[in-house]
Amino acid sequence: MVRNHHRVVFYNSDHRVGNIRTIFADSDYFRTMGIEVISGDTEELNGIFYVFISQTLSRQIFEDKNPIGEILMYDKNLPVTVRGVYRDLPQNCSMPHDVVVSLPTVISHFRFGYGWNGGDSYKGFVRFKDKAAVSRVETRLPDFVKTYMTRFLENYDYKLSLLPIIKQHTQQPDVKRMLWIMSTLALAILFIAALNYVLVAVASLAVRAKGIGVHKSNGATDGDIFKMFLWETGIIIILSLLLVVLLMLNFREPVKELISMKLTSLFTLQTLWAPLFIIILLFLIAGLLPARLFSAIPVTQIFREYTDKRTVWKRPLLFVQFAGVSFVFGLLMIILLQYQNIVNKDLGYDPSNLVFCYVKGSEGMSTENLKEELNRMPFVKSVAVTWQEISSGYSGMPIYINGKHAFTGRWNYGDFDYLATLGIPLVEGKNFDGPKQIIVSETYVKKMNWRDGAVGKFVETGDSTALGTIVGVMKDVEENAYREPEPIVLCGDRNMRGGCIYKNL
Repeated sequence: MVRNHHRVVFYNSDHRVGNIRTIFADSDYFRTMGIEVISGDTEELNGIFYVFISQTLSRQIFEDKNPIGEILMYDKNLPVTVRGVYRDLPQNCSMPHDVVVSLPTVISHFRFGYGWNGGDSYKGFVRFKDKAAVSRVETRLPDFVKTYMTRFLENYDYKLSLLPIIKQHTQQPDVKRMLWIMSTLALAILFIAALNYVLVAVASLAVRAKGIGVHKSNGATDGDIFKMFLWETGIIIILSLLLVVLLMLNFREPVKELISMKLTSLFTLQTLWAPLFIIILLFLIAGLLPARLFSAIPVTQIFREYTDKRTVWKRPLLFVQFAGVSFVFGLLMIILLQYQNIVNKDLGYDPSNLVFCYVKGSEGMSTENLKEELNRMPFVKSVAVTWQEISSGYSGMPIYINGKHAFTGRWNYGDFDYLATLGIPLVEGKNFDGPKQIIVSETYVKKMNWRDGAVGKFVETGDSTALGTIVGVMKDVEENAYREPEPIVLCGDRNMRGGCIYKNL
């Protein structure tokens, strides 16, 4: 069992280590995932305030010193003890981390939702002994959910399924759609380029015929001419690959920022087969056809004028060229229009000149002083504090009507300056000005089927109590261009302690 990874600042005495990728996991995590543990006993992850660190992080913090038993400060306020070191993970893994915190720490200190009904921020991994066991376990999952996850069944249309970890990323709808689009575009461009090379070669038959005749009159066979043109195609492909390498080396920093990993991580033994397959395919298309045509030229062409009558080759190739270019151009125009639509789409809030950062709060500490300091800066228009950042999505929340679950919404806390700072307009009612006040979105009102307005009504929680009184309705905001706006419940809180701070510059 693993809780989602996030970045945490660690301290070794007074030395700040930085934003370290951190997860919470149980004692079976390393054995299940097949991660090598260099030192330490994984059973220690059953204890409280224990951590395992990666080999690189151990060297970075403790150099050659044995880290077992050393104390680190988690976010400067929680001492944790290093109980083990594990082998570094590859950069292209789907869940990178350098620190593993024991899962019982979640219960004792962080109090995140935990247990069978503890939220969806946890990931479960199972390693089977054989493939036959997968189907046997899947048949028992519905009964398992009914027995242990009753709250989820009451609030959500909930079910469990097993997915091979190698398909975890590629089976996502957005990723599959992007793979199809980009693969189609790339293959079309490569195929057109290869046929263009063939077309150029066919068009040069008349010019190069006498040269081929000279080679044959000096003893070259059809096989020699065939090999000569294969070598010519191979050299051109090699020069093209060298140019690609040169471009990637010069633009490695933008590429690294784009893919969030080192450039070398793209070229592993598991991934090199794909580009090698494409290169060989292009070599066969662009090399075999011209080589076959030129090797068939007779030696007698040296003694007479050569007339090119191979229109049977040129016309189909020209047709493919024009059709392919039209297809690529049309696809690029569609992608460009979609991009423009997403970039210029009304998100429901104004993202221009808006920046944010997360701050940690503690008992007795308020963000009011921080807000005052930021507001004194001449280039800051306004400052607001919220629990969750708007573009990353809000937490799920079951919405009830008369004690019965009606639909699932999203909820967040925001201070009284939140709507004004983000530029979210109100379509009904007023902004927060007191405790226990709530602002809902237009989609929430539609879901509730309120035709007489929402102001003055209540948002009902699972135990039939009112979360608060609705004082306003805000415009729908979008965090994903591929999904419809979700119903949002925004709770007002004047003095929030920590969270996400927005600054409108």
